[in-house]
Formats: sequence, structure tokens, C-alpha cells
Amino acid sequence: MTLARAEQAKDLAYTAPARARRLAEAARAGGDAETQSVALHALGMASLAVGRLGEAEQHLRSAISVASSAGLVVRAAQARGSYGYVLTLTGRTAEALQALQDVPAQVDGVTAARLRMQRALVLAEIGRFAEAADGFADALALNPGDPLLEATIRNNRGALRVRRRDWRGAAEDLDLAESLYVAAGHAGRKVMVVHNRGVAFEARGDIPAALAAFDEAAVLYAETGRDPGLLPIERAEALLSVRLVAEAREAAAAAVEAFARQRNHVDLVQARLLLARVSLVAGIRRPRWPRRCRPVGRRGGRGGRVGGICRVPGVAGAVGAGGGWTGLIGWASFFGWAGLIGWAGLIGRANFVGWAGLVGWPSSAGRACGAGGGIAVRAPGRRGAGG
Repeated sequence: MTLARAEQAKDLAYTAPARARRLAEAARAGGDAETQSVALHALGMASLAVGRLGEAEQHLRSAISVASSAGLVVRAAQARGSYGYVLTLTGRTAEALQALQDVPAQVDGVTAARLRMQRALVLAEIGRFAEAADGFADALALNPGDPLLEATIRNNRGALRVRRRDWRGAAEDLDLAESLYVAAGHAGRKVMVVHNRGVAFEARGDIPAALAAFDEAAVLYAETGRDPGLLPIERAEALLSVRLVAEAREAAAAAVEAFARQRNHVDLVQARLLLARVSLVAGIRRPRWPRRCRPVGRRGGRGGRVGGICRVPGVAGAVGAGGGWTGLIGWASFFGWAGLIGWAGLIGRANFVGWAGLVGWPSSAGRACGAGGGIAVRAPGRRGAGG
């Protein structure tokens, strides 16, 4: 009975995370090793759904440990799949690929298909789109007929097809994903589909349709208690494209504050760059920022390095100072970076101080960015469900 409750919690983690958490905690209290592993996995997925990445990582590591200690190979592999996705969100894609590299021989059916999908998600995040497309196709072929898993695979592949500008393929996948979610009794998950449609509309230049989809997604995220992910960034981009600068700034600032609170370093970089860009368009020299997003100087980064994350007020200050920004060079450099980082798919480790020196920013840019450690940069586009 408790194992069934833990499985139900896992099933509901992305649809009703608060309810899933309650079920998982109850199941975990009185279950055996398998039940505890599944309950911890469910708690990790529920934490991921609401943007608590550190908490999600802790639960998933515990789920893997409990399952591995009990010799539960399949349960450990299932938790490792979700763990790999969390690693991706926190910028550790090499570790994520390693975690998803070797699938035990005992793993087949739905679990094997889900692991293949999760690896494809990581590949999509780091710009290996052709390999990701093959991975999603393999996942569909391996799926023994689970409609919820098929919906998730198609939603994720639809997002990838948007990034590859395959509009027809994206629309087909997203429409079918929505139908499958509703038919499977998981209408709450269709918010991801609505969100991805908005991204597709924005990429095609249909800004009114994009904003309508983003507004619908925001309502659905709030109703289900889920974290909106990249929605504030994508909404800000759409608003900025039609010069609704004040609204764009508000959305970008909300994204910076949310990602800083979550310690989501990968998407935080993208949000800060966008907010600096909006401030440029608005002609703001020193915008007001949330306290947690102000300069903090040098700090310890992952792997014990010093420096690492550039604080946006330093960037905005350097831009506003004007010393290195002259006409065409300044604007082309800044928006050229945005294009390379995003739509041209320059993904990986980038050195902000190196960029500043390259285009002639004043020396204060280097000081504001600390010691010049690398920062993770991610291409835009809505993630799908990784669990």
C-alpha cells in the first residue's frame, strides 16, 4: 500500500507537486527500502517542479543511495535519470551525461525509454540538437505504450523542433502531447505545452500570439503551484521585441530574483544578461536591483574556484559608463553576444571578463566581474519535464 502511494506521488509530482509531496512523505514514513527510494524520488521531482533545485538534488541523491544499497538496480536507474536532469539545470552537463551514459541491462520498457528521453534533454540543453533528436526518436520507439511518457517525450521534442525551426513538426508534437496529457488525466501538465507554443510563436515573430500563450501559461503555472521556469525571460524577450520596455524590465527583474533565490546559476546568467540589455534599451545607467542580485565581489565557485558569477549591476554600470561603448561597436557587440548565446547556439563556458576586454569595456567591468571565472551559458527555449 505504501509503495503504491509512493508511486502515485511520483506520478503527480509535475501535475500537483504539493499533493505529491504529502503522499511521498506519508509513504516514506513507514515503507521498506524500495518504498523509501520511490518516495525520495517523488520528493525530488516535486522539488524540481517548484524550482527548489538544491532540495531536489538532495532527495534524488538519497533515492539513488537507498536503492543502490538495497540492490534495486531499476529504482536506482530511475532516480539517476531525474538526477541527471537536475545536474543539467545547475550547469553540470558533463556529470549529467555521465550519470545517464550507462543503462543497466535490467532496465527496459518505460524506464529505458524515459532514460533515453532524459539523456536527449541534456543533449538539447548543450546544443547537440541532431543527437537529441535521435534520442527522442529512440525514446518513442522504446516506449511500450505509456501515454503519459509519450506526451512528455513529444512535448520535449516539440521544444527541440522549435529551436531547429521545424514549425510543422513542433506543432504536431505539441498538439499530440496536449491531447495525451488531458486523456491521461494530467491536464495540469499541459502548461508545458502552452509555454512551448508561446516560444514557437515568439520565434516565428507572432508576438501577440506569444504573449497570449505566455499569459495563459502563467495562470496555469499558478493554478498548479509549479515553478514557471524560463517563462519570465521569454515573456520579457517578447515584450522587448515590440518595445514595451517597462514591462520587459519588470519581467526580467522578476526572473533574476527568482533564479537567484533558487540558486539556478545557469538560467540566472541568461536573466542577468537580458536585464542588462533591457536597461540599455531603456537608457538606464544604474537600475535598481533586488538586494540578492547586487555585486558581491569575489566568491567561491564550484570546484573551489574564486570568482565565477558576474553580478549584473557591475555589467550595467560598465555599459552605462560609456567608456568602451561607442556607437556601432557597442550595440553590435552587446546584441551580437545575445545572438551568439541564444539563437546561434553558442553554448558552454564563457568568460565575461574576456568579452569585456575584447570589446573595450572600461576596466571597471573586469573588477565588477570578480576574478574572471567562467560562467555557464544556456541557449533559450523552454525545458520539458525531465522526470
